[in-house]
Amino acid sequence: MGTDLKAIVEVNINGKWTAKITSTGKWKERNYRRFGALANVRTDGPEPKGWPDDVSDSAEIERKNSLESDYFSVFSWETLNDAIRIFRETERDKSVSRLSDIDLATKYFGLLIIPIEDCRILFIFEG
Repeated sequence: MGTDLKAIVEVNINGKWTAKITSTGKWKERNYRRFGALANVRTDGPEPKGWPDDVSDSAEIERKNSLESDYFSVFSWETLNDAIRIFRETERDKSVSRLSDIDLATKYFGLLIIPIEDCRILFIFEG
Protein backbone atom coordinates (compact mmCIF):
# COMPACT_ATOMS: atom_id res chain seq x y z
CA MET A 1 0.00 0.00 0.00
CA GLY A 2 1.24 3.48 -0.82
CA THR A 3 0.87 6.93 0.61
CA ASP A 4 -1.84 9.27 -0.62
CA LEU A 5 -2.06 13.05 -0.48
CA LYS A 6 -5.04 15.29 0.18
CA ALA A 7 -4.83 19.05 -0.27
CA ILE A 8 -6.96 21.86 1.10
CA VAL A 9 -6.64 25.34 -0.35
CA GLU A 10 -7.30 28.08 2.15
CA VAL A 11 -7.69 31.77 1.40
CA ASN A 12 -7.25 34.53 3.97
CA ILE A 13 -10.31 36.78 3.83
CA ASN A 14 -10.29 39.70 6.25
CA GLY A 15 -7.89 37.90 8.57
CA LYS A 16 -9.78 34.59 8.66
CA TRP A 17 -8.72 31.46 6.77
CA THR A 18 -11.50 29.94 4.67
CA ALA A 19 -11.35 26.64 2.79
CA LYS A 20 -12.03 27.34 -0.88
CA ILE A 21 -11.15 24.02 -2.43
CA THR A 22 -10.73 20.64 -0.79
CA SER A 23 -9.43 17.85 -2.96
CA THR A 24 -12.47 15.77 -3.77
CA GLY A 25 -10.43 12.62 -3.45
CA LYS A 26 -6.87 11.63 -3.04
CA TRP A 27 -4.53 12.71 -5.81
CA LYS A 28 -3.84 9.82 -8.10
CA GLU A 29 -0.16 10.54 -8.63
CA ARG A 30 2.11 9.22 -5.90
CA ASN A 31 5.13 11.43 -6.42
CA TYR A 32 7.28 10.45 -3.45
CA ARG A 33 9.99 12.94 -4.39
CA ARG A 34 7.32 15.64 -3.98
CA PHE A 35 6.04 14.10 -0.76
CA GLY A 36 9.56 14.23 0.67
CA ALA A 37 10.06 17.83 -0.43
CA LEU A 38 6.77 18.83 1.20
CA ALA A 39 6.99 16.98 4.50
CA ASN A 40 9.71 14.30 4.73
CA VAL A 41 7.17 11.64 3.68
CA ARG A 42 8.58 8.58 1.87
CA THR A 43 11.86 10.33 1.02
CA ASP A 44 14.15 12.71 2.87
CA GLY A 45 13.17 16.34 3.09
CA PRO A 46 12.22 19.01 5.60
CA GLU A 47 10.21 17.96 8.63
CA PRO A 48 6.45 18.52 8.33
CA LYS A 49 5.22 21.86 9.66
CA GLY A 50 2.22 20.37 11.41
CA TRP A 51 -1.20 21.95 11.31
CA PRO A 52 -1.72 25.71 11.75
CA ASP A 53 -3.78 26.76 14.78
CA ASP A 54 -6.01 29.05 12.72
CA VAL A 55 -7.33 26.64 10.06
CA SER A 56 -10.86 26.82 8.72
CA ASP A 57 -13.59 24.62 10.19
CA SER A 58 -13.61 22.53 7.00
CA ALA A 59 -9.88 21.87 7.25
CA GLU A 60 -10.17 20.88 10.90
CA ILE A 61 -12.90 18.37 10.03
CA GLU A 62 -10.60 16.85 7.39
CA ARG A 63 -7.78 16.59 9.96
CA LYS A 64 -10.03 14.90 12.53
CA ASN A 65 -11.36 12.46 9.93
CA SER A 66 -7.79 11.57 8.99
CA LEU A 67 -6.82 11.00 12.62
CA GLU A 68 -9.81 8.69 13.08
CA SER A 69 -8.83 6.54 10.09
CA ASP A 70 -6.81 3.34 10.34
CA TYR A 71 -3.90 4.91 8.42
CA PHE A 72 -0.93 6.93 9.57
CA SER A 73 -1.33 10.66 9.00
CA VAL A 74 1.20 13.44 8.49
CA PHE A 75 0.09 17.07 8.41
CA SER A 76 1.88 20.01 6.86
CA TRP A 77 1.25 23.21 4.95
CA GLU A 78 2.95 25.64 2.60
CA THR A 79 2.27 29.11 1.32
CA LEU A 80 0.97 28.98 -2.20
CA ASN A 81 4.24 30.47 -3.49
CA ASP A 82 6.30 27.75 -1.78
CA ALA A 83 3.91 25.00 -2.85
CA ILE A 84 4.16 26.14 -6.47
CA ARG A 85 7.97 26.16 -6.23
CA ILE A 86 8.06 22.64 -4.74
CA PHE A 87 5.57 21.25 -7.25
CA ARG A 88 7.54 22.80 -10.12
CA GLU A 89 10.84 21.34 -8.83
CA THR A 90 9.39 17.86 -8.37
CA GLU A 91 7.23 17.67 -11.50
CA ARG A 92 7.94 14.62 -13.66
CA ASP A 93 6.55 16.27 -16.80
CA LYS A 94 9.29 18.71 -17.79
CA SER A 95 6.93 20.72 -20.03
CA VAL A 96 5.23 21.95 -16.86
CA SER A 97 8.34 23.98 -15.98
CA ARG A 98 7.36 26.43 -18.74
CA LEU A 99 4.01 27.25 -17.11
CA SER A 100 3.52 30.49 -15.21
CA ASP A 101 2.87 30.42 -11.46
CA ILE A 102 -0.80 31.21 -12.08
CA ASP A 103 -1.09 28.34 -14.56
CA LEU A 104 0.59 26.00 -12.07
CA ALA A 105 -1.76 27.14 -9.30
CA THR A 106 -4.69 26.37 -11.59
CA LYS A 107 -3.27 22.99 -12.68
CA TYR A 108 -2.50 21.72 -9.18
CA PHE A 109 -4.91 23.52 -6.90
CA GLY A 110 -7.79 24.71 -9.10
CA LEU A 111 -7.14 28.35 -8.28
CA LEU A 112 -8.28 31.14 -10.52
CA ILE A 113 -7.87 34.88 -9.89
CA ILE A 114 -7.01 34.61 -6.21
CA PRO A 115 -4.12 36.72 -4.94
CA ILE A 116 -1.27 34.27 -4.42
CA GLU A 117 -0.08 35.94 -1.22
CA ASP A 118 -3.46 35.32 0.45
CA CYS A 119 -3.40 31.53 -0.05
CA ARG A 120 -1.91 28.53 1.68
CA ILE A 121 -2.16 24.84 0.95
CA LEU A 122 -2.73 22.33 3.74
CA PHE A 123 -1.49 18.81 3.07
CA ILE A 124 -2.63 15.55 4.64
CA PHE A 125 -0.53 12.49 3.83
CA GLU A 126 -2.17 9.14 4.60
CA GLY A 127 -0.84 5.67 4.24
